[in-house]
Order: sequence, then structure tokens, then C-alpha cells
Amino acid sequence: MNILAYLRENRLLPAGDEFELTPLTGGFWNDVYRLRGNGRDWVIKHFRAARPGAANPDGLYPILPQAEALALQTLRGRQIAPEPVAFLPDGPLLVYEYFAGHVWQKDFVGIGRLLRRLHDVPVPLDSGFRHLPLTPAGILQQGDRILEQAEADALVQQLQAVRPTPHPCPPPSRLALVHTDAWVGNFIQNGREIRLIDWQCPGLGDAAEDAWTFLESGYEMLLGRPRFAEQVRAEFWRGYEATAVHHHLQFMAPYYTYRVAAHCCLRQQQLVHTNPIASNNYQKVFDWLMCDLVTI
Repeated sequence: MNILAYLRENRLLPAGDEFELTPLTGGFWNDVYRLRGNGRDWVIKHFRAARPGAANPDGLYPILPQAEALALQTLRGRQIAPEPVAFLPDGPLLVYEYFAGHVWQKDFVGIGRLLRRLHDVPVPLDSGFRHLPLTPAGILQQGDRILEQAEADALVQQLQAVRPTPHPCPPPSRLALVHTDAWVGNFIQNGREIRLIDWQCPGLGDAAEDAWTFLESGYEMLLGRPRFAEQVRAEFWRGYEATAVHHHLQFMAPYYTYRVAAHCCLRQQQLVHTNPIASNNYQKVFDWLMCDLVTI
């Protein structure tokens, strides 16, 4: 796709002006560019896999361009996500304001405050966001479906042997807008300001899911970082200031752990030949999650 021509055709850029388009580091499933010129500083996100689940066959992190556009519109002006400019569904192409900064490093209190503000945003049940599984049984079933996609190797067998038993649990008192992929790589920080990016798989669900993804998933190991220590997790909760969510997460953690361990099994297999470094990192995350499941 000729990005500049497409933006001009859709009247987002004037015909005669010059603009600089620079590729950015994107995700597995999209091409991302920074556009600068004539007072504009935008991110252009071109989705290569537009159908739900098309790029990520296990279904845990589906590619939902319209949902990402809806999330940015819902959070406009709240200093939580990037500011939206336009969504062109025929691309599909998402345009939003560039937020200058770097991948988040160590402000745990700031992340806690940001996620609390996110989860406090009122969102109607019929807003158009998908509804996420809330029960232990539903989350375990997702993990089971992911493992069905994988070959039955030693990692899969290890995980199946420690599958948690689902116990009844009261649902959260209200559904929150949940990012679902709130790992360290999706937080951009500039001074004391932080933004959460890559909203391609949001939903209405349990706020504890985002807290678990950030604190407990071990995804920071995908960036070569050590797993978070207990004292810095306490800093997160000092910023989040919601005892009920904290207590609820302690109950739900084994089920989230099983589901993401299943995802890591599958990704380890999928990437072993095409990206062995990433495959190895997913196995490291899996090994940490297995330690959590064994000690529960």
C-alpha cells in the first residue's frame, strides 16, 4: 500500500505538501510508520491481518482494528492512550498522534495509577467491545483451546499435568475496559507521563486481568529483562489503590497463569524455526509460569 497516497485520497493529507514517512518497530501483525510534516506528527498503523484471530490463531490476542479505533476514541483526552486522528476501515489503517518517549522502565506507581484510571472509565455494556471470559472455567477453557493448536510435546504435557482446578468465584462488581495485552513493551514513558499503546485486542472484563498481565505474566522476559521482584509489585498496588482488585487477582492468578503458559507453549513451537531467539524467550516465560503453577 502507498500510505501517503491513501491518506491523500481520504483527505487526511493535502495533495501538494511534503511529508516524511519513517518505519517504526511494529508488532507481529501490522506495519507502523511515523508521519511528520506540515504540523503533523502521527503514527500510521496498517493492519496486515484484519480478520479477528487471523494473525493469532490461538485467539488470545486477536487482531481487531475497529476495536482499537473504538478504544482510542473512548479514551480520548484522558492521557491514558494515544490521541486518535482517524480510522480508515478499508485499509484498515489507524492514525493517531505520536507520543514521544521510550519503552517504560521502572515507574511502577505510575503504571498502577494509569491502569486504575483506565479501569475507572465508564463504558456501557453495549459499547461494541467484546466481552471477555470472567470465570475460572472460562479462562481455563481458553487455555485448553490454545493447547489444542500445539503439538503434544514435553512442554504441553508438563502444563496439562498441573492444570488448575476451577473453583467458583464471584465475578467483579463491574466490567472494566481491559487492554488484555498490558505488558511492559506496550507502555511508553516521557518523564512522568505514560501512555498505553497497541489497543488491538481490548474488551470488557475483569480489571484483574490487566494487573496480572503487567505484574505476573513474565512477558518482561521477552525484552531480556528479569522478572519483577515482590517489592516493586507493592509499588504498583500503591499506585493502583484498589484492594478489592488486588484480592480478586490473588484468586484468579492460577487461571491466567495457565492460559498464558499455554500461549507460550504455542508461540515457542511456532517460532522455533523462523525466530529462534523469540522462541527461546517464550520458553523462558513458560518456565517461570510453570514454577508459579507448581507452587500453587
